[in-house]
Amino acid sequence: MAVSTTQHEQFTVAGRPRLVVRNFAGNVTLRPGPAGQVDVRVTKRVRGGLFGSADEADLEKIHVEIAQSGDTIRVEAEATSRGLMSKQINVDIELATPSGADL
Repeated sequence: MAVSTTQHEQFTVAGRPRLVVRNFAGNVTLRPGPAGQVDVRVTKRVRGGLFGSADEADLEKIHVEIAQSGDTIRVEAEATSRGLMSKQINVDIELATPSGADL
């Protein structure tokens, strides 16, 4: 059995956005977005492994930080527990950003 959750944030930027993304397990997708706005969607998924099924508590063991400082948007995902080692973890990050953003 798999469990998942999605987090969505929108940020307003005045200039050319700078994106800092760190993802330990999954895809990072960039797509065009409207000027002056960065849209971030992070989907966390955990599937059971050889030693048991996944549950909502496993999702809590994946920490995602999304923050803005000026025109810099930072998205960082990391596992906070060794208990996830026996499970399949996926963190997909999708960013919609104006053209010309720095990554």
